[in-house]
Order: sequence, then structure tokens, then C-alpha cells
Amino acid sequence: MSAYGLLLAACLWTLWFLPTGATDYYVDQSVGKMNNTCLSISFPCATISQWASLAINPGDTCHIRGGTYRETITLTHSGMTGLPITFKAYSP
Repeated sequence: MSAYGLLLAACLWTLWFLPTGATDYYVDQSVGKMNNTCLSISFPCATISQWASLAINPGDTCHIRGGTYRETITLTHSGMTGLPITFKAYSP
């Protein structure tokens, strides 16, 4: 296979496996439940670590409502150039 063929194959592979879109997740310790979907502020995660255990992808954002979160968070996924995984304060 030529160098151009390899480059084309690599580009197509990258496009195939890139995330199709960023997902917004929500965390609210005051109303969240451990079995919530975390996909809306109406059904938020109860903890940040609950969110971190989901199958998050590059480009996803975790919106965190106010409060004191005393927990250890271990991310098992990572972002990529141009598609970071973002934590931010919830803003209605």
C-alpha cells in the first residue's frame, strides 16, 4: 500500500471513530439520584464520581450545580485535541 493509501486509511479510520457529538451531563448533589440518567438538570447525577463512571467521550461537558462535593474522582476516559472533557459550574 502506498503512503497516500495509508494516509487515506488513517484519515477514514479517525473520522469513523471520532465522537459524533458532545453530550452535556448534569450533577446536583441536592436532588440527584444514583440511578438518574444525568442527561438533564431534571435527572442529574448525585455525585461527580457517578458522572465520571459513565461512558463519557471527548467533547463531553459536566455541568455541576452548587454545593460542596467531598469525593475522589477518577476519570477512566480522556479528551483529545480540540475535544476536551470539561467540568463547569451549572448556569441556567
